[in-house]
Amino acid sequence: MSTCILRTRDAWWAETPRGAVKINTIAQTIAGLLADRDAIAAAGGPAVAPGDLDLVSPVTAPCRVVAQAVNFRSHAIDSGIDPDRVPAAFFRKTSGSISGPYADITKPAHVRFLDYEVEIGLVLGAEVPVGTTITAANIAGYVAGLVITNDVSARDCRKPSSSSPYRPGPPAHHDQGGVMTTDIPVVIVGAGPVGVTAATLLARRGIASVLLEKYQAPYPLPRAVHLDDEVARILQAAGVAEQFAKISRPMPGMRLVDAQHKTMAEFNRAGGAGPNGYPRANMFDQPELEQILLDNLAAHPLVTLRRGCEVTSFEGTGPVTVHYTQDGAEHQITADALLGADGTNSLVRQAIGSGLRDLRFAERWLVIDVRSPQALCDWGAVYQICDPARAATFMHVTADRYRWEFRLADGETADDLTAPGQLGRLLKPWTPDIADLEVIRQATYIFRARVADRWRQGRVFLLGGAAHQTPPFIGQGLGVGLRDAANLTWKLAAVLHGQVGEEILDSYEQERRPHATRTIRAAVTVGWALTGGQDRAAIIRRIALAGLCRVPGFSTAVVDSASPRRTGSALLDRRFSPRDPAGRLCPQPAITADHDEAGLDALLGDGWALLTDGPAAAPTGVRHVDISALDPAGAAQMRRWLRKHRTHAVLVRPDRIIAATGRRALTARIPATWTGPVSR
Repeated sequence: MSTCILRTRDAWWAETPRGAVKINTIAQTIAGLLADRDAIAAAGGPAVAPGDLDLVSPVTAPCRVVAQAVNFRSHAIDSGIDPDRVPAAFFRKTSGSISGPYADITKPAHVRFLDYEVEIGLVLGAEVPVGTTITAANIAGYVAGLVITNDVSARDCRKPSSSSPYRPGPPAHHDQGGVMTTDIPVVIVGAGPVGVTAATLLARRGIASVLLEKYQAPYPLPRAVHLDDEVARILQAAGVAEQFAKISRPMPGMRLVDAQHKTMAEFNRAGGAGPNGYPRANMFDQPELEQILLDNLAAHPLVTLRRGCEVTSFEGTGPVTVHYTQDGAEHQITADALLGADGTNSLVRQAIGSGLRDLRFAERWLVIDVRSPQALCDWGAVYQICDPARAATFMHVTADRYRWEFRLADGETADDLTAPGQLGRLLKPWTPDIADLEVIRQATYIFRARVADRWRQGRVFLLGGAAHQTPPFIGQGLGVGLRDAANLTWKLAAVLHGQVGEEILDSYEQERRPHATRTIRAAVTVGWALTGGQDRAAIIRRIALAGLCRVPGFSTAVVDSASPRRTGSALLDRRFSPRDPAGRLCPQPAITADHDEAGLDALLGDGWALLTDGPAAAPTGVRHVDISALDPAGAAQMRRWLRKHRTHAVLVRPDRIIAATGRRALTARIPATWTGPVSR
């Protein structure tokens, strides 16, 4: 049985014999709706006449629009093409051309003749690999629906060409003298959390990618254990927030103790959700996070993950040809863009001639992860041992998992601390007997503070560990990399969809390098304050900490999860006021929509949004949200925030960063072409 789907600007509808009934879903895209088929089947409630609805296109943009350029012989002849010489070909149209059934048709001044055709569009709901045979028996597994397409094109401006037919993703393969080649919009080197998140965010914006990963399986041992609420919001954008909540726990604060484990200071985080809709600090097990990211990735037909691939070189800066080996065979893949998420020893970074700026921090630490059947602490916070002789960190990760980090002295090795008898003495302050502990991992790391001096060359970009290395003292190592992915992907998707100009990509390094540098410097400063200094310096530190803890607001600032303000980009139009929130994340209160609770992001959509307290005229392509239309609790929270910052309007980017406030939000100096429709 088929269902007729209708769409308005704020809802999805199912047509029934009674009329159109609303579908109770938070899906913002056609892909999201197809993934929520239970909501379609359960649609009910009051019915309205379809003719009373202000309908928009049921196919959301951006998306991959593929059209057949040469099909019937008569069509080819009419277009001036010899059908005996030119085979059937496909080409791609920008999804910016999609409009609703009642939208105006505009003829540019230089166009003389508009061609109008009524066609049938296929909405594909599954991956169609090259060579797939679709039959009457299996077509329902590939074609999710049909749409009537009113195709209007500038006939006198079209230039038929058989030399470059468009090959829709997933990638097309060719055999060139034994070397397998592939074409794809984006190649990502490295399938760790940063690479997988980047691929997911691109796919959710309609951009296909191939992930090339050296190893056959994810790294099985724990590494990162903390993400803040800002980064949890990125996981929300990737579609895994609910899964992350199930494998993580809120971390309530930090306790500083001296060498005798007496409390020097304690910093408590407020319970519940922070300004971004999630706990301000979240503890988790990285292998579990990677698994939910990979499971989520598998649901995106626009992403291909290839394991066991060793990238050897690449040429070009857009398009980019990447050479790699897999199972002893040589391959090459050509892409419009290349993302290097290949870690500390990044081949991509080396290939673009980028060096690492040393921020003058390097310490060796021993990291021990264990499972314990007994609770090892009475408070689930982080304990920082401010002992100049043996600085250390202890934390409850999740469930029965715990971690210690011990700074190694010069000339000392991990074996000196973990030899029989030594490990028990080392852990004695927490447990008198280590016999019940299961040691999951013990490893020596050099905590470094370094930032790449160049993050981009053309359409080749660095992300994550390829671009920076961060000491762990404020728990931002993985978070900085996920922020890279969130910053870059919406901009790159808009460029590849032809919606904005190439110059918007300049803002990636302009924003991310200073932001990452400030975050890393903050980690170095906190690390020294908590663990640095010997003898006299340690005494001074303890006195200073005791005094600071009595300063109003200091304890709140210590546990504040807000990251540094973004600066230095044409995508930010800031006022010279400390209250101006431009460059920071827009808060995300919980709101009630159609009797369901959701975050504000669900209402903002995936593109640019203008958030105001009262009516306003939004710039072209920008969604307007009047907070007075929110539920009372959500409206009150946003109104308090706007008043705190002495503004009535904020212009919010697709990555939820505030671009401008007040009158600047309504008439921002940001190029108008950059605030066009970049929603899915």
